[in-house]
Amino acid sequence: MEELRIKAGSLELSVSGESGTVMEASRDFYNHLAARDQRETEAKMALVEGMRAKMAWYAKEHDEKHQSASAEKKREVAPASCNATLRMVQESVMPWETLSNRIMAGVNLAVGDKVDFRLKTGEDVTVVVTQSTDEYVRFESVDCVGGKEVPWSDAGNTKCGIAASDVMKYLNEEIWSQLPEDLQAAITPVKRKHKDHEGNVQEYEFKLFLPAASEVFDEDECYGDQGLYEQLDYYKDRRHRMKGEAKGEDTETYWLASVRSGYSTSACYVANGGHAGHCSASNASRVPLCFCIKKS
Repeated sequence: MEELRIKAGSLELSVSGESGTVMEASRDFYNHLAARDQRETEAKMALVEGMRAKMAWYAKEHDEKHQSASAEKKREVAPASCNATLRMVQESVMPWETLSNRIMAGVNLAVGDKVDFRLKTGEDVTVVVTQSTDEYVRFESVDCVGGKEVPWSDAGNTKCGIAASDVMKYLNEEIWSQLPEDLQAAITPVKRKHKDHEGNVQEYEFKLFLPAASEVFDEDECYGDQGLYEQLDYYKDRRHRMKGEAKGEDTETYWLASVRSGYSTSACYVANGGHAGHCSASNASRVPLCFCIKKS
């Protein structure tokens, strides 16, 4: 017996049953969404063309009157411009293969769009789009995942580097094994830069990763990696930096990928109020989930 819940705007599908029944219902629902999206696009484009025609007529009539009133003056009339953008907001429990295919097909997911899914452990997770580039869509969990606190490095220092850290081992082994298979298949390995406590920059490739301090905070707030990345627009709102210890739970401190500049024993974190902090790498904190899906 399988269950599926999909929510797209005001439309929602909830179905349970055998795998074939669920897949057929899902396919019918997406076909309905595609047809609705096409109708909305055609209607918006018709509206745009009507507005362009009216604006062009007004500009022409106004220009002719002005020229007849004063032949000495010339007036430049800016061409009418009106764009219609159809943005599909995903806030659903859906097959990741379907969503990945839609992303590769050019469906635009905007920063702030959310997707719900469930880990193999039964834990419900919501991820939000925090960045959309020409190459990929970046998702991060709204709250922490896994239900555990882990050290950044059990050795008590950060000399091991981010790739060999305990927190990355936890993400890419334990949490990875809890992800549904269709999500595992959709995730794109990405190259990530890391600055050690002495300022040396190295590059690693990860499937799951942690945000860097310079992506979450501006340069005046973060304790490490100044200049490594730019603060993401999503995290400029402090409320977006606050994560629950799990979905629906109270906010909690969670690790970042960064280490404190100038200190080999301290790693960076986000406090439960959304502020920057750092502490001994051997301390235990919660862990969020970050991954990317390529666009082509």
